[in-house]
Amino acid sequence: MLKERPRIRLLPEALINQIAAGEVIERPASVVKELIENSLDAGGTQIEIDCEQAGLRLIRVRDNGCGIEPEDLPLALCRHATSKLQSFADLSHLNTLGFRGEALPSIGSVAKLTVTSRSQDQGNAWQVRVAGSAAVEGPEPTAHNPGTTVEARELFFNAPARRRFVRSERTEFLHIEDRVRSAALGAFHAGFRLTHNRQTILKLRAADTEASRRERLVKLCGAGFMVTARPVEARVDDLCLSGWIAPAEAARNQSDVQHLFINHRPVRDPKLQHAIRLAYQDRLAPGRHPAYVLYLSMNPADLDVNVHPAKTEVRFHDVRRAHDFVLSALRGTLEQGGGARRVFLPPLPVRTTPPAPQVAESRAEYETAETRPERERMRDLEVVGGRYLLSLSDDALVISDLRRAFAGLKRLRLQRAAAAGDVAAQPLLFPANVAVEGRDMQWLDRHGLQLRRLGFDLEPAGPGALLVRGLPAALRDVDAALLTRRLMEVSADDVQTVEAWIKAIADAAALAAPVRSVERARALLRDLEGEARVELERCQHRATIEELLLLLKVVD
Repeated sequence: MLKERPRIRLLPEALINQIAAGEVIERPASVVKELIENSLDAGGTQIEIDCEQAGLRLIRVRDNGCGIEPEDLPLALCRHATSKLQSFADLSHLNTLGFRGEALPSIGSVAKLTVTSRSQDQGNAWQVRVAGSAAVEGPEPTAHNPGTTVEARELFFNAPARRRFVRSERTEFLHIEDRVRSAALGAFHAGFRLTHNRQTILKLRAADTEASRRERLVKLCGAGFMVTARPVEARVDDLCLSGWIAPAEAARNQSDVQHLFINHRPVRDPKLQHAIRLAYQDRLAPGRHPAYVLYLSMNPADLDVNVHPAKTEVRFHDVRRAHDFVLSALRGTLEQGGGARRVFLPPLPVRTTPPAPQVAESRAEYETAETRPERERMRDLEVVGGRYLLSLSDDALVISDLRRAFAGLKRLRLQRAAAAGDVAAQPLLFPANVAVEGRDMQWLDRHGLQLRRLGFDLEPAGPGALLVRGLPAALRDVDAALLTRRLMEVSADDVQTVEAWIKAIADAAALAAPVRSVERARALLRDLEGEARVELERCQHRATIEELLLLLKVVD
């Protein structure tokens, strides 16, 4: 019996909107982002965001922008209806944050949506409503100040499968707060107020002077960032880069102060992020992240922002030109700071050492001072700063980077265990309790499964704590609580693969286990030499006196 061949048919409009909502509305924070962008495009200089239950019960965004004409209000709830594009040519010269005409209909397909607006020259305001697949109601006259208010109530009320993927109220609100902070950094001309469950969380005045802009940066990025940050100003032809970047010595444990805007649009572009990290060269210590707030302006015709439904990605006409421009500008800024250059050793060239002669008899009977491994011919002097071992060889001073050695040894052992399938957690004699709060509350939900696969045994221990019951065997000499805190600081963008996770865990372990004694340093380097001679050589450097003095200044 032949199976009936499926036929091609048009999807219902309600289902089309649901699919579009799945692309645009990932979580409540996505609604906030889209509505703030609409308010900014409308010329709003005062934007108020009110949320209840992390946006699931209510998201209300009010602005004092140009408003919407009453006859245009129903169109605002139709897909691909927008005032920001008139022709195909406009798509290659976009100067607005939004342009697809999908935000409001996508929100309306998964929420009870009300739009109230009054244009500047209208005496009355008008309102339209829609809920899920129902027809648009209105417009109806109502009272409202000039500007627009959009209310989204009961988000995902008709999409229970989507609501199951929503995290805790605290986690979802932190995402909302991040979106508002990012918008405030990209639009200094506008004031912002964010409330959650009727409590004011953030209140920012419009920043139209240098002093007020610095005040906003202190509130959003922290006083520590602004104390050390250096202003960036660079221009080549149509490319202009401005903003602030912190020097290497002010790098952070996490990537929480990394804001990049292209033509006022917040983006995360891997090519430009690579240029930023490359500008630091070898100044950044392992596990540290640069801090910056940067604004790149360029010809809109050289930039394709129509790449991702959420508009978080862009495509360059000439990505190499943009990459090299950012690299050159930031490298020049960082090198103008004055004072001694802080160098974190290594990376250094790999030295090759001829192998010792192989004989049938006991090796010790035939070794001379020249044929013994170089590690054994060194005289260890002192451990500096819990990281560097100073040693004397026959003709030079040798600096060994113990943190890199520790991370290399742990990485090798974790890789070996993962390849052999031997990554079961080894129970700790005394489980470690780790206090967590704020952004860390979502960490276990996001990464717990991957960590369990790599030999971690973690579980919640109440509303503000995690319990570490077991670690991989390779990490049995690491403080479990400190290691967990270090892992919480790892950026999710840096751990997309198992190999990246292993490297991040090894780096975190090195930060959590400083080497304080010469004896422990000697044992660590001996173990690494036994497992990977090349890794050991990468961790050692024959130093000059000038380099020694510089190293002492860095540690101090």
